Amino acid sequence: MTDLSIAALGRRYRGGDLSPEAVAEDCLDRIARHDGAVGAFVTVTPERALADARRAAQALARGEDRGPLHGVPYVLKDIIDTAGILTTCQSRSRAARIPARDAHVVARLTAAGAVLLGKTATWEFAYGGPSWDALGTPTRNPWNLERHAEGSSSGAAAAVAAGFASFAIGTDTGGSIRLPASACGVTGLKPTYGRVGRSGVAPCSAALDHVGPLALSAADAAAVLAAIAGPDGGDPDVADAPFAPVPPADLSAVTVGVPRGWFEREAPVSAVVRDAFEAALAVLRGAGARVVDVTLPPLRDYTDAKEVIALREIHDVYAAEVAADPDAYGASFRWRTMAGALVGDADLARARQRRRELDRDTAAAFAAVDVLATPTIEPAGRLEPTPHELLLTGMVMTTPFNVTGQPAVSVPCGFAPDGMPLGLQLAGRPFDDGSVLAIAAAYQERTGWHLRRPAL
Repeated sequence: MTDLSIAALGRRYRGGDLSPEAVAEDCLDRIARHDGAVGAFVTVTPERALADARRAAQALARGEDRGPLHGVPYVLKDIIDTAGILTTCQSRSRAARIPARDAHVVARLTAAGAVLLGKTATWEFAYGGPSWDALGTPTRNPWNLERHAEGSSSGAAAAVAAGFASFAIGTDTGGSIRLPASACGVTGLKPTYGRVGRSGVAPCSAALDHVGPLALSAADAAAVLAAIAGPDGGDPDVADAPFAPVPPADLSAVTVGVPRGWFEREAPVSAVVRDAFEAALAVLRGAGARVVDVTLPPLRDYTDAKEVIALREIHDVYAAEVAADPDAYGASFRWRTMAGALVGDADLARARQRRRELDRDTAAAFAAVDVLATPTIEPAGRLEPTPHELLLTGMVMTTPFNVTGQPAVSVPCGFAPDGMPLGLQLAGRPFDDGSVLAIAAAYQERTGWHLRRPAL
């Protein structure tokens, strides 16, 4: 039933031929049958799901409609607090933690009538992974259980791809919504920095962290963003900027910029990825879009600024507790956190200054284009990559838009010969999330990649 779009699910609820309880039961049954192989979940919450679904059905019966997400099943990355429900951050240090309050984003989704199915696997504190010595093991990719699901929102992406839920909420500090979205063949949006509140979400880097949706389509992601965007009294960086979805864009009015230097010279992509990307550009051109090459600052500059800022900020948050009880943390998270001690105040100041320059130079490119387009990442690799394979993914084209805070979405754009999904990334101007999603939706209207599902 989660193959239905959010809009189609809502129509059937309101038409009376499908109930939120039936959909929740179907999801829970699918999770019980298949998640043992996938490992998308840390915690499944059947009692909460059925109670949420029952309330949603009763409200509809009374004529109370909370909007597009009313009765729609979803999952949360397990760094997002849920009152009375285990929230582990995939860390032994939080193995028994049960928060007293919901995160801001959870409260928004509860108000929208969404149905919580459970908490999904992540990397430890969304930073130190993939780890085999933290709490639990990395999620497997539903398209091939011997491949990984990429990024710290891997459980969230895998849950949507596997049909366990209609949408998921993840977080993104350097690509951790968009990378697993690409790897698992779903749509993942990193909203504009300051669009969605982060209170109640375990911090990684306050300057770079974003909360956003993973879903089957850009239209579904837009419906979720509309519910979660807006002020958060616990997050001073959030703007009072509600979001409303817009129809698929008229691509004849759109100019797409392509920073070829990033993926042809600095971090060359494989022929498989390049061919799929060029085919996606051909679809956009065929629909009337103008595609032009653009020059942006070196990808390495964005990556270096992000790494310096993130290392120092995560050190400042977690180093004291890691030092006090190092055995409570996995090796990857422990090493990365303590490495932040090497970032001095002068290093941090230089990285922040370079970030301001990158923000200015990237914004200048939008004088001539409406969106930027890049490949998202290579197809998902082996479940247990070698250190060398991990180093090869060091520079990714998602990172620049964490540094600048611009909205960016990854949408499916094809499959590699071995059957693994590929992604197209589109990025736009700050707080122009609507246009980014509308262009992505127009692309998806003309392609069927987002409609394919793995056979579990």
